[in-house]
Amino acid sequence: MAAYDLEEQERIDALKDWWGKWGTFVYGAVIITLAAVLGSIAWKSWQSRQADAAELEFKTVKTAVTEAATSKDPKKVTAAADALAAKLPSTFYATEAQLLAAKATFDAGDYTAATKHLQWVVDNGRDTHRNIARMRLATVMFENQKTDDALKMLDVMQMQAGQYQPRSYMDKEALQTLADSIRAQGIMQPILVRPIADNRFEIVAGE
Repeated sequence: MAAYDLEEQERIDALKDWWGKWGTFVYGAVIITLAAVLGSIAWKSWQSRQADAAELEFKTVKTAVTEAATSKDPKKVTAAADALAAKLPSTFYATEAQLLAAKATFDAGDYTAATKHLQWVVDNGRDTHRNIARMRLATVMFENQKTDDALKMLDVMQMQAGQYQPRSYMDKEALQTLADSIRAQGIMQPILVRPIADNRFEIVAGE
């Protein structure tokens, strides 16, 4: 019995020694883990509130878009989209609102406002939308006779031939002639591209 008690005491003493050596670390680890969990919960709650607020603001933008389709005056769309971007710029809805405002102003012939909205998406929007904004911004530039700016926006080096492209060789002189023609007259038959990754595009139709 005495031997058993001695063995138990040795275990207790060993546990005390271990706790004395590592107890502070364990406490710290528990506190850090708890703080991380609480922080994650708080962050997700904040994101959820931001998304809910943005969705509510986005409804105002959509209402303005509907009204603009009849009145042909996109000023309310611009105001609503800009208000959303100012309050909640990092949300998905802010980016969507700017794209809607860009379309409304473009349809109304206000290329300056359309450029502003699209440039906002390029500079501040969601990564998934930036290539779309670049493509539409180039379209606005072409319509506004800013061909060189549009060609820079759609840097040929950012495009790759489609996987089903039948032509495998492009004559450089003919290509230069085409580029000069585009600068002088604009694009008569635009190519179709789709965004892929790293600011690159794949040609879907055209060359």
